[in-house]
Amino acid sequence: MRYFATLGALVFAVLASAQFKTGLDATVGFSTYQEGQNSRITRESQTILQTVGDFLRYWTQLTGRPAHEAPRDVFCNTHHLIAIHLGLRQTGGYRVSVRSINRVHAGDLLVTWVEHQPARDAMVAQVQTSPFVLIRVPRTAGVFRFAKEFANAASGSIGGAPGTVTTLPSGVKIYHGQAPPPPPVVVVIVERVPYTTFYSGWTTNTDLLGVHVLTSDVEYSRFWSLASGVQASGSPGVDWSRERLVAISPGVGRGPVSITTAGRTESGEVIVRYRDSVGSGPQLASPLTILRLPVGGKLRVEPEVRIGRG
Repeated sequence: MRYFATLGALVFAVLASAQFKTGLDATVGFSTYQEGQNSRITRESQTILQTVGDFLRYWTQLTGRPAHEAPRDVFCNTHHLIAIHLGLRQTGGYRVSVRSINRVHAGDLLVTWVEHQPARDAMVAQVQTSPFVLIRVPRTAGVFRFAKEFANAASGSIGGAPGTVTTLPSGVKIYHGQAPPPPPVVVVIVERVPYTTFYSGWTTNTDLLGVHVLTSDVEYSRFWSLASGVQASGSPGVDWSRERLVAISPGVGRGPVSITTAGRTESGEVIVRYRDSVGSGPQLASPLTILRLPVGGKLRVEPEVRIGRG
């Protein structure tokens, strides 16, 4: 499509002038900027704040206060801010922390964060809480991935160092300072879902990273102008009563997306899984794939292979 001619020129112009640090660092330093128990954000989330504008919008969502009251000691030209929210909990005793940030590939940084839970017999405040932590990370090239771990406060009479596992003679395992690993989830696809590729190219707008479902001409026009820098003209030719567009942008420096699964489960949920490669794309651009899918059913779009806990 002709609209991305301008985007292509922009990508190559930016790439030509950019310089990147090479090499593989095992760890990335970070510091806690702010943490608390009473966020107005009540869903579990991980958000990367790259600009002052990002931070001001986030501050309003976090506190409900106007942006002009936000702290002024955020230097987004030298650091990222990463906000991790646990979501709504029915009692006190919960908190969030970041254990480590590791560069697991040249283009991937893994943020391992921990949900700290109260012991079952702990005396906790009977009020709703929404814990969060906001960390400061030096700006570095790469895509941030997230892995969640659990830690429980000590409880009971069976001792053990945090992070260890005690196996009783009966075979029961006691996990000290952590929750047992979750069982694997098996998803059975009972019906293939037809799809076609509506567009395949690149975007330099990092606000669009992730998955976006488009269900109208208005949503498509807004997304297209943000992705390409060119205002869309006319209808994309999609019958919105029967179809929807799904835009996938996995991250800066990633390779083009290939779809490995598009199917419907017994519950009617539509699952789309994709695969991409690390470091095979332009360093300042993210591959953008837009799929045309039939409407109907809850939609879940996710990578084929996730970085798990190591």
